[in-house]
Amino acid sequence: MTGLGLTLKRSPRAAAGAALLLTLLLMALLAPLLTPYRPTAQEYGTFLPPGGAHPLGTTALGQDLWAQLVYGARLTLLIGLSAGVTATAIATAIGLCAAYFGGRTDEALNVLINVFLVLPGLPLLIIASAFLRGGGFGRSFW
Repeated sequence: MTGLGLTLKRSPRAAAGAALLLTLLLMALLAPLLTPYRPTAQEYGTFLPPGGAHPLGTTALGQDLWAQLVYGARLTLLIGLSAGVTATAIATAIGLCAAYFGGRTDEALNVLINVFLVLPGLPLLIIASAFLRGGGFGRSFW
């Protein structure tokens, strides 16, 4: 066994993730075979409970939820793949520039990337520190 197969055999989490991704991919590809309904059709009763005709029920507009789920998997996978490819292309270009030019360019790109890595968690850290230390936003809850 080589490469991917060995990794999946050693790591149950990786195997579970691969199985979930494969299931989602198959569900997206086989959507027309999995449901006879169109995801945008408003032909059914509103708020029907799950049952034989509609496995997940219907919405307030009379749309089949199972059809929306399986057809929505296509768009989800497309957006995820596009985001991954775009992020990889940008990271590769920045890494190549940093490696080629080196020196100050490398340091500047390193600082820029570190700022972008810190920004998503910064507001959470500010709020958490205000509540945990009792300062920043007025009186503490502690």
